[in-house]
Amino acid sequence: MFKGKTLVLFGPRQVGKTTMARAILARHADHSAYVSCDLLEVQKLLREPRLEELRRFVADHRLMVLDEAQRVDGIGLALKILHEHFPRTQFLVTGSSSFELGRSVKEPLTGRKREFLLYPVSLAELASQHDFTALRELLPRLLRFGSYPEAITSDAPAELVRAIADDYLFRDILEQENFKSVSLLRALLEALAGRTSATSLPYPSPSPGPAAAAGPLQAPQSLADLVLGDDSADESAGPGGGPGQPPEAAPGPSSSAWG
Repeated sequence: MFKGKTLVLFGPRQVGKTTMARAILARHADHSAYVSCDLLEVQKLLREPRLEELRRFVADHRLMVLDEAQRVDGIGLALKILHEHFPRTQFLVTGSSSFELGRSVKEPLTGRKREFLLYPVSLAELASQHDFTALRELLPRLLRFGSYPEAITSDAPAELVRAIADDYLFRDILEQENFKSVSLLRALLEALAGRTSATSLPYPSPSPGPAAAAGPLQAPQSLADLVLGDDSADESAGPGGGPGQPPEAAPGPSSSAWG
């Protein structure tokens, strides 16, 4: 800090960015300020930056936190002006929507910023607070609900994760990708989660014969497997179903590919 760069802190919602920013402010309590960009008056000031108004805004603060900066349209220009005209002030900018904030600050703050990404709580952090037995008991909960700070400590982690998904995650996806149905998106994600967690898929082979006797299909090992199915494997094996085997005869006009 205080090295002539604007600091930009990205991270998912509810991961602890505001908590971290306030902890930094507490260590520099003199001449510091926390500013929420959720406030309409702050949005107006930074959306249409005027130098005289910015001088009153910054005053004699040595450290200023601009929280949820993605709320301000064109925040990048305001940050550039703040950076250039108030070099003695350290600006710490946080944003939950990396898409919006990242696009806004990329060009105006080129060479003027340092970016940091805050992740949920890591296993190493948990291991420093819990012994092996407690960490092992906590692992199923982490695998199911993730490691958002509140999901670890809450008595109702399922409700918390559902609220984060409904209120934040789905909304961001809808805004960025122009999806029209939250329920359809949720059903798709639940189907993918169920499929990737299965040990096998009890789908029969589409054609009779030796392939049908091979047993159930194995669960996909990656997102690529999930999207491509077995097509990529078939192509790598060759038209005959395996390396070195002759291709099967093409079906006649009256035959069906499904037997």
